[in-house]
Amino acid sequence: MSEVSYSAIMRRVLATLALGLTQVGLGPVPTVYAQSPRALTEADFKSFESLLEYYKKYPQYQSEAGGGTYKFPPIDPKLLRRLSVEVLQARFRKFNQDYRDFSQQESVLAEQIKKIESDMDKTALSDTQNRSLQELKVESLKGKQQQNRKILVILSIQANESVLKSLETLAPEQRIVKDDQQVDRPKLPGVFGGSSFERSKAKEIDKLNLTPVDPEFYGTQLGAKLEKDLGGRAQFWSYDYGRDELYVKVNNELGKLSVFKDTSGTRFIRTRVGGEFMDPKGRDEQVDLLKAKGKFLTGDTGEESLFGDFPKNDPSYIKEVDKPHSSGDGHNHDH
Repeated sequence: MSEVSYSAIMRRVLATLALGLTQVGLGPVPTVYAQSPRALTEADFKSFESLLEYYKKYPQYQSEAGGGTYKFPPIDPKLLRRLSVEVLQARFRKFNQDYRDFSQQESVLAEQIKKIESDMDKTALSDTQNRSLQELKVESLKGKQQQNRKILVILSIQANESVLKSLETLAPEQRIVKDDQQVDRPKLPGVFGGSSFERSKAKEIDKLNLTPVDPEFYGTQLGAKLEKDLGGRAQFWSYDYGRDELYVKVNNELGKLSVFKDTSGTRFIRTRVGGEFMDPKGRDEQVDLLKAKGKFLTGDTGEESLFGDFPKNDPSYIKEVDKPHSSGDGHNHDH
């Protein structure tokens, strides 16, 4: 962190957050964001959820945000995932990278302090010159650590205020959160694929292919259409492998998505609801074959997955590992 006054740092951070900018610009901590849309990952959600909780960690710094003591209502992760991709991307871009950068800085400072304090234990009491230098270094690093934590507390408070305001845009019925364990599995045609609750409990290395109960699914054309037409994200899904039809339960509604070709051979996505899934929902949408992945959209029987591969995490933060085949990954294991 560059040697600038704490008050100057705080003015810049507060101004940055108030204006909705994407860079804090504190010396050697780079903050660079890709502006093009991308699929949201579980790592994005976990980072944001951790940020929302951070302000509780150091309540003594909350007054730095200008509002005294803060106590926000807990935000259920399921509720957070009901926000639109656009709303989530805007908040993740604004807060997540800064949170990761300053968290990484905090870890570095903690390690540096630990090392110098360990060296001090090995320094003879009679070596007053070296001990004095070590004490000054520790004092300086602890000052930077305190500044870093104050900034993280402010980021956490701002993130809570922002997401609570965005949750007000959800319909009243979408704000009700039920534990999927307490909800009976709906009767859906085809082979049952799983629930969002089951999927959230699975390890990321076990997720080979994308499914309709993954947050990342809603960064795709199919996921965006499903969410727009049915007013939310799937809690349960199934697939009719003979007819290539996707069935989902979104809140209290069951829906069917299918792909058909017109006379010119152009592929379109279609959503249907109601009895026998005959009622139109939303407009038919042409498949973007330049971006389409998976057998469902492309119609390519050579495709190994229904909806594409599960996206890899950002290599900057999570180490890539080989992913084994697993249940609930989009394959039909019964055929």
